[in-house]
Amino acid sequence: MQMKKLILGAAIGLSLATLGAEEPFNVAVFGGSFSVIRPSQVAKDEWRKAFGCRVVDFGRGGMGFLNGAAKTNDIPNQIRKALASKRRFRAFVLWASTNDIHKYTPAQQNEAISNCVAMIRAGAPEAKVLFFASMPCPLRRETNAKLEAFVAGQLATCASLGVPCLDLYHDSGITAENAALYAGKDKFHPNEAGYARIAPLQVAFLRKHLVPSPCATGAAETVREVR
Repeated sequence: MQMKKLILGAAIGLSLATLGAEEPFNVAVFGGSFSVIRPSQVAKDEWRKAFGCRVVDFGRGGMGFLNGAAKTNDIPNQIRKALASKRRFRAFVLWASTNDIHKYTPAQQNEAISNCVAMIRAGAPEAKVLFFASMPCPLRRETNAKLEAFVAGQLATCASLGVPCLDLYHDSGITAENAALYAGKDKFHPNEAGYARIAPLQVAFLRKHLVPSPCATGAAETVREVR
């Protein structure tokens, strides 16, 4: 009887290994309001369905790589909190927004991004560092035009650091012609349709850089990090 149990247990273990089953893993997300507003859950739902992961949101409105309330709620500070927590993260997703563009230069943001990547690699060397470039905001023409130089810097910085980057600015398909379909009431932040549009891009990107779980059930949750 004991031998049968051992054989059965081994067979089940082999079956699960073959199917690629694994415990849900954590993905930490850092950014401003684009990364954390309620409609963003539409995209994150697709992450969970694809990978069975837990999404832990460290972002908040107004937060940038440089911009934050008295520097207590910028992205570097939230990365420190994540590294000091008991959670282990398979990936740190840096989701750029527009919060740095009004007070800082692209060069300053590039340096801040480099510092964030170095901090993560030093504190969690086993984790992946991934980057989402800022999304376009065609209905805010002045902001969108200024943002282009920052996105160019984001792409160049990620390339120089070997950080995989999803170029949401150029590849989202959101343009001046269709932006009204994908923007919220403020004509700036994406609505649910906007996040639904970028979700397949994000899933394909994450699938390429994270180990997927074919047995994912989508049951894992999104967690708002307590500050």
